Amino acid sequence: MSKWKAGLAAAALISLAAAFPAFATETIDFVTLDIYMGITPGESGNNMGVGVRSDGCYVDDWEITNESGEWEASDRPKVKLIVLADEEYEFASDFSEDSVEILDGAGTVTKVERDGDQTLYVYATMRRISDLNDKFSEDDDYDSDDKYSDDDEDYDDGYDDDDYDEYDYDDSWYDLEVSGAGWDDQEGGIAYWDEMDDARRYQLKLYIDDKLYESDLLSEEASYDFSEYFTEGGSYYYKVRAVRGNKRGSWCVSDVLEVSDSEAEQIYRNGGWQGDEDWIDDNSGPGADPAGSAVSPTEGAWLKDAVGYWWCNPDKTYPVNSWKLIGGKWYYFNERGYCMENAWILTDNKYYYCGQDGAMLTDTVTPDGYYVDGNGVWVSRS
Repeated sequence: MSKWKAGLAAAALISLAAAFPAFATETIDFVTLDIYMGITPGESGNNMGVGVRSDGCYVDDWEITNESGEWEASDRPKVKLIVLADEEYEFASDFSEDSVEILDGAGTVTKVERDGDQTLYVYATMRRISDLNDKFSEDDDYDSDDKYSDDDEDYDDGYDDDDYDEYDYDDSWYDLEVSGAGWDDQEGGIAYWDEMDDARRYQLKLYIDDKLYESDLLSEEASYDFSEYFTEGGSYYYKVRAVRGNKRGSWCVSDVLEVSDSEAEQIYRNGGWQGDEDWIDDNSGPGADPAGSAVSPTEGAWLKDAVGYWWCNPDKTYPVNSWKLIGGKWYYFNERGYCMENAWILTDNKYYYCGQDGAMLTDTVTPDGYYVDGNGVWVSRS
């Protein structure tokens, strides 16, 4: 085998390997905490709630370390939180105070200790109680008789009540056990499960052929559109659990959805994840003439999605594993229908090169130093 062919084969293997996802542990580099302190000067207690605005982790436990009787307006509560990573997640090895923030400047992180890959001890000093109480608006919270008004907002826009549990409510009453996880028979790639009244959101993981494919997913509805992940045939299933504040239910495993390569392609292309703004249908695809000599709409149109460019024929079909002459230039479309760019193509034992704009090169030297003749075929100059 020639040096060139060996290099081409190696490049093909690298390209093939890059096309498949790496099923590795996700690294958490930064954590955002939303801490609510329900403490009033002149009273004792440790009324506090914590929400995590970062995926892949949750607060397992917390405590106020300097509580000692009645609080004074000038006191600054000190807190310790235990933050745990979810399965398939781990905290970065260089995690430090700079890797954690507290929303709205409600406190300052003073120390972070990493205990193994999945446990953090976060220490923080909150603002003075008088400053924390400034986050409440008396005009909003009380009526003219200084009685609590149920009609008004409890907190300013910086807080969302739904993110916190009611502290005088026995959290064992919450039903966070999801059931009925399945797939929509009419809409491929759409997952659904039984809605939980106590859930504020749902966390999901997607598996393909028993390997974790994606775990950084959240939904506020009892459904999720997985269509953008259907890139190949296989056995698809997901896990879902309900979340309320720092409470999590158990993982519920869905039914398995078996799809072929063609079925996966259909689900991917028809998925609702692609908004209209993601598509380009003005013939500005690879090789388009900037002067404006676009291809006639009767011949088809270039379209673009999150993966790349593809060609849509007038009958809504698209070329796959084939060459197509568009606007006087040849383009090659891979097994998924996407235009190949900066790539060698082997056809009938002859090598052709598609350039940066996707068009086949002719009578020139390729970027990697090989000559192709007037028909676009690689010619050895040995």
